Amino acid sequence: MPKNLLLLFALPFAAPLPAQTPYTNPAVEQREDYIAGNPCQRDLLLFVDLLRTSHPAFCTGEEAPFSADSISEAGYRLAARCRSAAELQPLLQRIAARLHDGHTQVYPHSQARSHYPLELFGDGRELRLQAVAPEWESALGKRIDSLNDRPVQEVLESLRTMLSYDNEAGFRLLANMLLQAPALWQQSPCARADSALRIVFSDGERIELTPRPGKVRNLASVRKAPADYPVRPTRDPFAYTLLPGRNVCYLQFNRCQDQSTARAMYRYTGTEITDEMEAQLQRMPRFDRFAEELFRRIEAEGIRTLVIDLSRNSGGNSRLCDVLLSWLRPLDSLRTFSSSIRLSPLWEQQYPRMAQRLRERFERSGQTLDPDRLYDQRDSLFRSDGRDEATQELFLTNRDPQRCFRGRVIVVQGPGTFSSAGILATMIADNGIGEIVGRQAAFRPSHYGDLLMWELPHTGLRGSVSSKFFARPDASRNGECVLRPDVELAPTWEEYLRGIDPVQQWILDRTAPKAR
Repeated sequence: MPKNLLLLFALPFAAPLPAQTPYTNPAVEQREDYIAGNPCQRDLLLFVDLLRTSHPAFCTGEEAPFSADSISEAGYRLAARCRSAAELQPLLQRIAARLHDGHTQVYPHSQARSHYPLELFGDGRELRLQAVAPEWESALGKRIDSLNDRPVQEVLESLRTMLSYDNEAGFRLLANMLLQAPALWQQSPCARADSALRIVFSDGERIELTPRPGKVRNLASVRKAPADYPVRPTRDPFAYTLLPGRNVCYLQFNRCQDQSTARAMYRYTGTEITDEMEAQLQRMPRFDRFAEELFRRIEAEGIRTLVIDLSRNSGGNSRLCDVLLSWLRPLDSLRTFSSSIRLSPLWEQQYPRMAQRLRERFERSGQTLDPDRLYDQRDSLFRSDGRDEATQELFLTNRDPQRCFRGRVIVVQGPGTFSSAGILATMIADNGIGEIVGRQAAFRPSHYGDLLMWELPHTGLRGSVSSKFFARPDASRNGECVLRPDVELAPTWEEYLRGIDPVQQWILDRTAPKAR
């Protein structure tokens, strides 16, 4: 189940995007309202058309989340007052948010990337100041009562129509992160005319912050006790630790990206690899080789419990997840996700080689490719499109059932678990491979995904739109919007200050040391 490499879950902090071919549709561009409109109005009409012609929710037979015609008319009137990309972006994002799809979003315009100098801690019960500009250090750790003279909950509710998210956990994660973004505040009825952010704490102390350009730097942070646990967070995409004196291996699977992912994308897009690119690729690890070494070590050490930590994994390429699953159970024995794809003009533009092969197969079978239909990818027309087979040697799976790990599997998830990482957690849960512990994830088990990137021609605004719908293996649970942990372990503020990791503590309490 390959997925696009670029998953920009935290909008304002996204890396620069590669250039895209601007989106066009002659049928829209020949309309009178398009010709008469200003640049923002024209891009609004194209954006709504892009959603209508590309997103799976607007396919024939599906219940559309809103009327594209009505949204175009209302948005067109509002866009008449927009004079820049920065002014149009929030209007388009409000439209995207109506899809309740965390993968479909409008990225903030670069001119809007200033920040309030603070970081927040939120656990769903309260909001506290975790870091702030040094001049306000006295307020660190205090519980926030109001923002801009509005109760915290009222402010949070005002953001719901502005964010793309899959579920409540996703909303809380984004809201906590984006409250430091003045561009988001400008869209809220809770914003101040002078752009300042006034915070009142539970003890009555007040501070007032003003926007600062660029990234937040040199903040004073709350002091907390050092964590005293065998596993320390790593920035590596994947790493493992054997817990001293215990039959436990702790795998930190932080990103579904590796050398093979990059090589596969180059092949899909027909990109020639230069010597410099090859040198860069050689410095990247391959997950399949890492996995083989990991399970060889697990067998040699007699490990009986494998912890797979996905709490920091926002997704990427699901073929890495298939590699890991093959070491837990034979792949052909698993119930898998089913996926339905919309073969839209935008999809064909971004995958021209695959689109041409599919068109030829459709013609040979006497069918016409319908861009308004959702196609089940289990259909024989899709079973051998050559995409996976051409890169199979890059994602080597375990083919020996006798080498599959048969011990206890514990999956750690958190709010940051998303997309391909969420698919992995759901596969493990729905196939009874292991138990899920931690916090609720921002990921909806049955979800839209597989991103198509786009750019609007007049304002240069960019974003992503889903092209597929993925249904979880346990179809009876398709309506669930969250993969609930079997054991919920969310750190409180007091535990955070004391350096307590509830997940590692829970694992240590339940895994006995080796007998001497």
